Amino acid sequence: MTPSAALDQAWRASHYAAVHCTLTRFLDSDARHLPAGTDGAIGRAQLHFAREGDRAALGRLEAISIAVFRLRQSLLARTEAEFRAAERELAGLARDWFLEAPMFPAEAVTVRRAA
Repeated sequence: MTPSAALDQAWRASHYAAVHCTLTRFLDSDARHLPAGTDGAIGRAQLHFAREGDRAALGRLEAISIAVFRLRQSLLARTEAEFRAAERELAGLARDWFLEAPMFPAEAVTVRRAA
């Protein structure tokens, strides 16, 4: 694997991990608000996958963004049923996002720079 390809794989995996960790941090807590950085993690991942032309990942990120929006709207409207529905939807999308994450060899993470 070339250093460039390994670096691309590492970047890709880091975006999957950042989005997944941000969502699961919220879903595993009793908090009613998303953690700081949620929109940033999703936005950075969208930019990366748009650059790569990965329409499948972009579609999943779009669905996650919509679910995040619905969750926030239900909080503003103070409707518990809508909040729980949005939370369940986001949990399913987070699970699907994690299951779609590419697995790659460990050497992709430890790219050595030329001296």
